[in-house]
Amino acid sequence: MDTAVAVSCTSGQMWLSVFVGSGVMISMVFELLHLHAGPAKQESFLLVFCCYMAQLLIGGAWVLGRHSWQRGVWTRPMVGALLLSSVCNGLAQALDYISLNQSGIQLYTILHSMVTLFAVAIAFVLLRVRISAGQWVAVLAVVTGLVLTGVPTPADAQGNFVLASVSGAAGALCLAASYPLAELVFKLAPRGTMPPSEEACAFSGALLNVLVFGTWTLAFTVPRWTELVLDPIRDASYPAPTAVVTLLYFAFAALVGVHTLAFWKTMPALGTVPLAVSKGAQQSLTFVLAHVLFCHGNEHDDGEHLFRGDPHQCMTSVQNGNASGHGGGVAHASSWSHMQKPLSFVVCCFGCVFYAVLKRPPPKRRLAPASGAAATAEAVLVVESAPTTLSD
Repeated sequence: MDTAVAVSCTSGQMWLSVFVGSGVMISMVFELLHLHAGPAKQESFLLVFCCYMAQLLIGGAWVLGRHSWQRGVWTRPMVGALLLSSVCNGLAQALDYISLNQSGIQLYTILHSMVTLFAVAIAFVLLRVRISAGQWVAVLAVVTGLVLTGVPTPADAQGNFVLASVSGAAGALCLAASYPLAELVFKLAPRGTMPPSEEACAFSGALLNVLVFGTWTLAFTVPRWTELVLDPIRDASYPAPTAVVTLLYFAFAALVGVHTLAFWKTMPALGTVPLAVSKGAQQSLTFVLAHVLFCHGNEHDDGEHLFRGDPHQCMTSVQNGNASGHGGGVAHASSWSHMQKPLSFVVCCFGCVFYAVLKRPPPKRRLAPASGAAATAEAVLVVESAPTTLSD
């Protein structure tokens, strides 16, 4: 029994790594879309539709590959929790898409940092998750580290600052609510029964949003295809051939599909709080990779620019003022700008590591005496459900 629990926990940690890694790559590919494809205007919601299609296909393929569609039981409360989680996730995707277009990757990252705090707070109230004082310190460290990148020198928005801020904050709240609602799907499984497979939840959760955003795409986006999709490609900083644009759209959608599958595979094993705290690692690594990929320009062999470097993506970027040091105020602001992202990275990493150290191992659950098939079913249930206490 102990061996089985250890294997399940290791699987959850593996999927958590996939969740973090795919989240970082999503931000990088979106930045490439901005450089080379526009991307499609925010009111089209084309990328959102593509992402939910990818979630549907990847979740469905996993279900077929593992033959897990019939595994577990559904109850009305479980279906309701899944439906609410899906709706919140759909709203978050739409609002985040608007925020990304309006704010750019840096401001969006700051706004998105509130997902961690919101998700932990909702889990604390809704799921009655036990969180120690030390773990609250770790959570607040993650949030503080991300907010540091915009204080006291705020990041400039690429578009409308008010729209970027409102949509980013609302998207963070909706996404945060989808976390504990997703965990609730598994917690609501009747005692003595096995919950549905995680990939079945990923598939079912995407289905509603595919229908909603698919209807919008057919009714609104397709009739305005040139204005909403093709014109942004032509107006991009470095327009790319159709094949490259298609590949970027495909890569972005596929990464979101993998990210969602990893979310559902991690949730029953670790719970809401570790997933929320991991956003600190995800968004801090985004700073590092953005520095590597976008701080300096990229050129072809013939010297032609693939794209010019963006100093705002550098780890030690100066956001405003000048670096000459003329005037104490300017020199102070410039020095702080150089420190913001590195300090954010350190504080976020501290929060993630501190939480991991304080996290208690799952308590062992005792099985009531049983025999035959009932004993086997109860043993399997305990092995699969025991790691959920890691969210304590």
